[in-house]
Formats: sequence, C-alpha cells, structure tokens
Amino acid sequence: MSAAWWGAFYRDPWHAGHREKSEKDGLVSLQEKLLSRILMTKIDVEDEYAGATMIEKRLCKLKVLVVIDDVDRSNQLDKLAGNRDWFGRGSRIIVTTPDIHLLRGHDVDATYKATGLTDGEAIQLLSLKAFKKSFPPEDYLDLCHHILGYAQGLPLALVVLGSFLFGRSTNEWESTIERLNNTSNRQVMDVLQISFDGLEEKDKQIFLHIACLYKGKDRDRVTQILDYQLNPGIGLSVLVDKSLITIFNNKLLMHDLLQEMGLEIVRRQSPEKPGKRSRLWFPEDIHKVLKKNKGTDKIQAIVMDLPELEVAHWKPEAFSNLSELSLLHIRNVELPEGLTFLSNSLRLLEWSGYPLRSLPQNFEPHELVELNLCHSNIEHLWKGAKNYDKLKFIKLCHSQKIVQTPDLTGVQNLEGCKTLVILHQSVGQLKRLILLNLKDCESLESLPSKIEMESLETLILSNCSKVKKIPEFAGNMEHLSKLYLNETAIEKLPVSIGRLSSLASLNLSNCKILFAFQAPLVDWSLLKSLIFLDV
Repeated sequence: MSAAWWGAFYRDPWHAGHREKSEKDGLVSLQEKLLSRILMTKIDVEDEYAGATMIEKRLCKLKVLVVIDDVDRSNQLDKLAGNRDWFGRGSRIIVTTPDIHLLRGHDVDATYKATGLTDGEAIQLLSLKAFKKSFPPEDYLDLCHHILGYAQGLPLALVVLGSFLFGRSTNEWESTIERLNNTSNRQVMDVLQISFDGLEEKDKQIFLHIACLYKGKDRDRVTQILDYQLNPGIGLSVLVDKSLITIFNNKLLMHDLLQEMGLEIVRRQSPEKPGKRSRLWFPEDIHKVLKKNKGTDKIQAIVMDLPELEVAHWKPEAFSNLSELSLLHIRNVELPEGLTFLSNSLRLLEWSGYPLRSLPQNFEPHELVELNLCHSNIEHLWKGAKNYDKLKFIKLCHSQKIVQTPDLTGVQNLEGCKTLVILHQSVGQLKRLILLNLKDCESLESLPSKIEMESLETLILSNCSKVKKIPEFAGNMEHLSKLYLNETAIEKLPVSIGRLSSLASLNLSNCKILFAFQAPLVDWSLLKSLIFLDV
C-alpha cells in the first residue's frame, strides 16, 4: 500500500463510548495528545487548523497505529486524520463511530459492524455481575433468559442490570422483569433506568450531579463539593458497585448512555421551562433563564464552565428567585449590567473571573462552605465581622485588585485560605486553619503581629517579596511542620520560632537581606523535628 490503511468499526448508538474529551476540551487537546505520544515530546497546538497541518507534516513519514474512538462528527476525522497520506507507509488507522455515514467521505478500506453479544456470551456476563460466577444457579436460569431479551445483547445493559440484581431473591428478579414488561417500548434507556430507580434518594442526587455537572472531574474535588450536602463517600461506592459510574485515574467517568439517561431525567422535570429543573448545565438554557429572570426555587445547582470569555446580558436580579440554589460554578462570564442578588442558600460559590468589584450588598451566605473567586476583579468581600461559622475555604488566587482580607473573627471554622491580600489581624486567631498559602502575593506587606493557630500545619509565604517581618508564634503551635519563607524580604527570624516543636521543613532560600540567621536569641536546639533546612 502506498500509505496508511483505514479500518472502521461501525457500532449502533447504544454501543457509544466516551466522547467527552473532544466535546469538553476540543480537538486541539486531542491533536496535542496524538502528536505528543507519537513524537514522545510535549507538543503545543495553537488551533485545530494548525494542529491538522502539524499532524500531516510531522507524521507523514512515520509508520503508526492510530485508534480514533467514538467519532460522531466529520470534522473530528478531518482534523485528526484528513487522509491516508498524513501517515507513513504501512500505518494503520482504526476508527469507531455510531454513524456509518461519517465514513463515506474518508475512503476507508474496510468497515465492520460491531454486533451485540451472543446468548452464551450474554448469559455469562449477566451471571458474572449478578452471581459472581460464570453460570447462573438453576432456579435463576429462566429469569436470566428473560433479562437477556430486554438487554438486546448490549453489554452495558447486562452489566447494569446484573449489578442491580446482585444478591436479590427470585421474587425481586420477577418484580424487576414485570417492571421491564411495563416500560413504554422497552428502549435501552428504560432498561437502564431500572437501576437508577432502585437507588436511595441521596445516591440518585449524587448520580445526577455527576451526569449533569461533574463527569470527568477529579474524584476528590467532587467529593469535597458534594460533601457540603450529600455525604458522597458511601454514595460513590454504591454507584461503582451498581456499575453506574467508574473511577479511573481518580476521575469520575460514566458511559455516554448512562449520562444521557441522567440528563434526560433532569430534562423531564420541566421539558419546556429549564428554570423549573433542579440543575442547569447547558449554556443556552442558563442564558435563557437568567436573561429573562425565569429562575425558580427548583434550581439547586448551576455549572457554566466556558472556555472563553462571554458577555452575558443577565438581569441584575437574575438570581433573586433561586432561593434553593446551593452550588454555583461559573467561569468566563462578563456582566455589563451588574449583579444585585445571590442566593443566601449557597454552599459553594466558585466564580472564576468574577467581573465585579464586590459581592451583592444583601448577600448573607450563612450556609457557605467554600468561596472561590480566583482571577476576579473583587476588591473586598464584606465589611465588619460576619458569623459565617460554616465557611471552611476562601480562595482569591490571582485576584490582584483586592486590598485587605475582611474581619474573619466569625469564621472560626476556616481550614484553607489562599489569597493575595494584606491580612487582617483576625487571621492569626483562626484555631482550625490547617493551611495558609500566600505564595506569590507580591503586594503583601502586612501580616498579623502574632499568630496563635493551634491547627496550622503549613504556612507558605514563598515569593512574598515585600514581607519584611513574620509574626511571632504564640500559644500552642505544635502542629506546624512546614514553613516556607523563601524569596521574602525578612531581616530576621523571631525568637518564638523555637516554639515550633514539630517543624520539619524550613525554607529560607533567596532571603537576600536576612542578617540574623545565627542570632544567639534563636535556640535552634529546640527544633528537634527539623529534617529539611534550605538557606
């Protein structure tokens, strides 16, 4: 053959796999991945057109095997494998797609239609999931054959139903089959929903959050977010056991069909009026609701994670009717008309690039657990002391316009703070703060005169180039094990550093005007836990 050989596997839509990488990150990320893995070096691609040119020019003499999975748009093939001359002689290009029509314009050499499992394969898979062995018990055999008829040879349906029926009695199997008999037309989606309907209410909510908002996201981060409401530790394990989600490389994943089922469940809550649904994730629906102030107290969560800045002509009072909104995650939204209201029910407020100088004046978020306004234009958070006793995390990274932290006297449960500000004296009295990260706060000048933070484990002041004096360590500071003062303007260390009996790592590198490192007032023999010292 003169160049690459093309093979294509056509599979019906019920066999669709994961296509979220292309949808969420775009073709550029896939082009970078293709080039980087083959050339074994990091490749950056400016846009998808430049990426296509790079693939053609840099791979045209290499013999490669490329598998492009779950293609559902023709431009995906155009930009990843435009024609066989893009790859060297003897290359093999394998494509899987739910739409055979996409292949006709690409001159493929051969196609193969993937079929469902045979009865023998199907009953073995069902048995492995339902009974943890290769063949079902005799008294379940007829029931298994009934299930096979509904699953239509689809592995996903067999896995989900088998996992759902694991450990259940024959009466429960018969009840499940009866429900399958009563579904509208026994579409696969209806078959899959049997497993969803059998979940506890909290587990249903966790599943819908993942399907609508957090598929592909980091497990630990989603656990942290959902822990504000749903205690997801056991819930995620239940969903894995039921084969409704998988966890790979600590990412929460689910089959496209299961995600579509979750999306459809939420859409059915109000087919014509998205403002009456529990979750909003589709930008057009969010714009429609907030532009016309059509939101209701049914909305619990909104996630709008845009790749590029967009101007949103939302009503300033657009959030006024969203009294039950608890999760709000927005990125890259400009608000020329301002914002006069946010829900006081919010538990998570994450607005990257928040465009305004302040939060709404009447915003009193007593339920708030995390406030994340990184890369924002915020100048101040609130005035005076506020009793936000549930607030654990404040993140203001790269918010260059903020001048000073607010009074944190009433935020005694704060566990994490990463800011770019002059610190209020009250920060030094936060008893539950574990991490205080002020790295790269180049405008920071003033710190509390002393800190008495009995839970603090890590204090990072790296590259705070205007900080000349660090606080005295008072009270019980026995948990502080890591202290990073590198690249600061400190002139001397406080005598009270000797109180830090658990200090294991001290970084003083590039402290160019530090003159009292060996001052006799500092009793270094007290630092019995010190392992790492960088001067």
